[in-house]
Amino acid sequence: MTLSKGQLAVTGQLVIVNDLQNRIYQGLSQVASVINNLATIKEIAECGSDIISDVEASVKLAKCDPVLLLFAEGRARFQNAG
Repeated sequence: MTLSKGQLAVTGQLVIVNDLQNRIYQGLSQVASVINNLATIKEIAECGSDIISDVEASVKLAKCDPVLLLFAEGRARFQNAG
């Protein structure tokens, strides 16, 4: 085997390894993106759960003292206007 044939064989193997490395990198990048999206979805779900808990607590409070709804509505209107 001559030197040039050996160099050609090594070059061919390096091309294959480089292609494999690029595919692995792309796959890992996609996995990282999915994990980031899932983390964002989890945060959104936690916020939604907190909102639901707050609304439930407000409804319970309003059942005990409906006059508080007037103050809550006034406060909400004031915040939305400003």
